[in-house]
Amino acid sequence: MHPPFRLAVPIPIRFRDTDAMGHVNNAVYLTYLEVARTAYWQRVFGIRSYSEVDFVRARAEIDYLVPLFVHSDAEVWIRVSEIGRKSFRFAYELTADGALAVRAETVQVMYDYARSASKALTEAQRAAILAFEEPGSVRPHD
Repeated sequence: MHPPFRLAVPIPIRFRDTDAMGHVNNAVYLTYLEVARTAYWQRVFGIRSYSEVDFVRARAEIDYLVPLFVHSDAEVWIRVSEIGRKSFRFAYELTADGALAVRAETVQVMYDYARSASKALTEAQRAAILAFEEPGSVRPHD
């Protein structure tokens, strides 16, 4: 366990993820976060198809602390840190070989693709998130 995080997603680092300097290219980290988001949504809601995912990423912020290499044993810890009426924030910690390598946050907005507009989180979605996360660890916001 890595409190208050409850979900860790292993990340296999591929040779193609690296750049000419031999470390993981900065743009690839967004893919690692996406892998973790997919695992979270599958775990918390049982979603198996991307067509069932009804949110879009509105913001991403990444702090690179140490480089990753193709031989690194990496995993992304993910949790919802903040929840609002139409959006929520994921917090991430990517560890490699036991050390913190990256801290990141993304903001997701619930989205109705048919209307091309934001929408509210359902009560079932909110309840599932709060039931999965460590009690008291999710901040509410408007």
